[in-house]
Amino acid sequence: MKKFLSAVLAGLMISSLAVSSAYAEPLGGFDPGIENLQGYQEVVFLTGRPVLMKGTVKTSIKEKDDERTEKYIYKLEDASGEFTLSRSLSLTATLQDNYGQTVEVVEVDSFKETIKLGDVTYSADDKTSEFTQSIIYDNKPAVSYYAGNMAYRKVYKGDDETPTITVDMEGSSVGYDQAWGNTETRTMNYYISSSDSKGIQGSYTVKNSNNITKDIVYAENQPTQISFRGGYMVSEKDESVMEYSYDINSRVGSSSLTLANNPKFTRLNVPELRDTSGHWAEEPIKILASLNAISPNAKNFAPSLAISREEFAKAVAVVSDIVEEETTVRRSKKTQEQPLFTDTALDSEKYKYVKAVATKGIMGGVGEDRFEPKGELSKAQAATILINALGVEALAPNGAYSTGFKDDYSIPYWAKDSVYMARSLGLIDGTENGFFQPNKSLTRAEAASILNNYIHYLSYDLREDFRERIVNY
Repeated sequence: MKKFLSAVLAGLMISSLAVSSAYAEPLGGFDPGIENLQGYQEVVFLTGRPVLMKGTVKTSIKEKDDERTEKYIYKLEDASGEFTLSRSLSLTATLQDNYGQTVEVVEVDSFKETIKLGDVTYSADDKTSEFTQSIIYDNKPAVSYYAGNMAYRKVYKGDDETPTITVDMEGSSVGYDQAWGNTETRTMNYYISSSDSKGIQGSYTVKNSNNITKDIVYAENQPTQISFRGGYMVSEKDESVMEYSYDINSRVGSSSLTLANNPKFTRLNVPELRDTSGHWAEEPIKILASLNAISPNAKNFAPSLAISREEFAKAVAVVSDIVEEETTVRRSKKTQEQPLFTDTALDSEKYKYVKAVATKGIMGGVGEDRFEPKGELSKAQAATILINALGVEALAPNGAYSTGFKDDYSIPYWAKDSVYMARSLGLIDGTENGFFQPNKSLTRAEAASILNNYIHYLSYDLREDFRERIVNY
């Protein structure tokens, strides 16, 4: 799923907000609105008060090499039909890769907007308006993060007797995309002024966010005469939210708006496990087994046994959805693929998972050319692997610091930043008496527990940080 922030959407003079709809790629750019299957909406302040406009937006996006062209056509009106808006925009986004990151720069090729307010008509175009936007994408193994800045000046003209209105906007955007959801949130600050000193004057702020979240939900069966009592499913929800506040001509106010589509459900397999009933990690084990991330041995999971390195590699790869689809390609003996490690076979059931985590820098080998697929994994190594996947090890403190565990002194130096971050993000915890036991082999039950925490972080905690902490709808 590409969820890269598309570059410039045209904005209404005063406030237009656009985000992804119906599980499609998000609409992006200046002054985004919100959208669901029923249509597109944005708020307009041209009269000095908020007016909700509804309608349609047609989108055309083409990509070639490191360049993307986008075209948007809007047709909107308010509930009374007194106010109408038509807008067309064409832009080009150029992308340049640089050390695992991508910088996007947007140029507007053409722009035209007409707003009718009863008998008065305002128009703006690319001859009198200015746009700028740039975004940086940081592509980590399991999560792609991005942040951008945008600004514009739009000059709206009416007839000879109508004052010219200028709207200046500066905004910022943040977002992420990963297997369990994506979020794009924007904060836009506007200043509007009329050429007539007695006309409209003021400022307003618009915040909006589009979010798609996948969640694991348990569904219990009502009949008792059935082969399984219940099972898990993935619920996918698409929601767009917006809040705005304004102070225009001494009129002050604020409000919010939410649009959502009905969730999509996907049932998961129902594993038959006989040795997990009543176990402290029963729920995480069933979730991971339902996802086929950790496979049971027949009908026994063996929760107290140590998880092997290849088993953990598979679990991380499946949960992070980073395994490439297999394709059938004819190769000569000279070009036949060679295994990444001397102790991993190409025809091994778990090789594709080992390859995925190794090539993405999530999990390394033991020595130069060995992976030790059947070897055990320490808790410190597990923490390091998950933080490598998220790409947030650099957020650990500089200099001397403590992870907060009583056996902090025993944590290997190469794992300390990861252990600190894993605890901060709620991925791992210590024993009841405050020890981490970094060199202890990770059991299958402990692996299921921390991987379930990892899923929860991707589903909810990232959204909390990228949306709820910014938009108070």
